[in-house]
Amino acid sequence: MSEGKRGSARWRYGALSVVVIAILAGAAAWLLLPGEADPHDYLREPDDVVYGDGSLATVLAHYGVSLPDQATDVRFHP
Repeated sequence: MSEGKRGSARWRYGALSVVVIAILAGAAAWLLLPGEADPHDYLREPDDVVYGDGSLATVLAHYGVSLPDQATDVRFHP
């Protein structure tokens, strides 16, 4: 095999190696990096504190919060 053909083959194998390594690195990054978190998808810790019956009135009383009389349709997620 002449030197020209060997040099060409080395270049092709070198380029192919770079492409394969780039693909593997991209796949590893995609698998290992965390995705965007959904703010509605969370896990409650087992030691979370729930005050009383968990109603709005109980929670407001615990934190000493009073709502104005005009406040209507107030919602919260315990």
